Amino acid sequence: MISAVISASKERILTSSGDETAREAEWNQLTSWIQANPTGDAVIVAGDTNSRYTRTADDLAGFVANNGLTDAWVQLELGGTAPAAGSPDLVCNEVAGISGEPGAWRVRTLSGEEIPAAAVVVATGTPAGTRRLLPADPGWDGLGPAVTAACLDLGVRHIRTRLTFGIDEPLYLSPHAPGGKLAPAGMGMVHVMRYGATSASADRARLEAFAASAGIAAGDIATSRFLPKMTVATALPTVGTGLAGRPPVAVEGTPGLFVAGDWAGPAGWLSDASLASGEQAGLLAARAVQPVARASLTAA
Repeated sequence: MISAVISASKERILTSSGDETAREAEWNQLTSWIQANPTGDAVIVAGDTNSRYTRTADDLAGFVANNGLTDAWVQLELGGTAPAAGSPDLVCNEVAGISGEPGAWRVRTLSGEEIPAAAVVVATGTPAGTRRLLPADPGWDGLGPAVTAACLDLGVRHIRTRLTFGIDEPLYLSPHAPGGKLAPAGMGMVHVMRYGATSASADRARLEAFAASAGIAAGDIATSRFLPKMTVATALPTVGTGLAGRPPVAVEGTPGLFVAGDWAGPAGWLSDASLASGEQAGLLAARAVQPVARASLTAA
């Protein structure tokens, strides 16, 4: 193998009927929007959908067909034939580590398999997870802590809520419906958040008080969901270095090993950083394997 990509794409095995109903509604909403807004331009659908071709209720094949889309993964990796609904789930072999030397890396899996590769892109999601797989300590000292947030989602019985920000605290309140079709007619869905989660009890009380100050009374709330500590970004840029101080995409001292994530490379923030580092890692990996590919052809 010329190159390999290691990613943290492992999905929860368990799913409920409520999950399936929500995903079906989301796919239908997206289909309605695509078909109601024809522009003649290419349509790109990308994101973490938490869906599978093999899960019958998700009907990914129907979504692709109904909108005239082409799934690049199906075309490039599966020869153009998507997995059938109801067939066994496709699962990835978990990686135990990387060994070898430049131009001849070996990716070891927990099952004992070794995958040879001239270049490897590691995108496990966190610096700690990436560090555990690399053959040597990359020396990423001084990375900032993870950015967290306490989140409160409210289903409310009116649509008069307006966007609100805290002045002296990192608080944020935003009505996501009826801007989006996320609630029944005449009702709203409001997201309330505090950056820097502290404790579940204190954060929930503060978010409820903030919502009340924005005009949402207890009697207005039809349903709610509290998420005490969600990761916003895996590493906060440090004072003095900023984005330029994040680990480089090319792992220093180990030619042919590259990393990607919202904590890697000097460009972007949040998903922009993930995409920018992923693009750069892919381009660098492609360049790294060219000499190896030419050598293989010459030897043949």
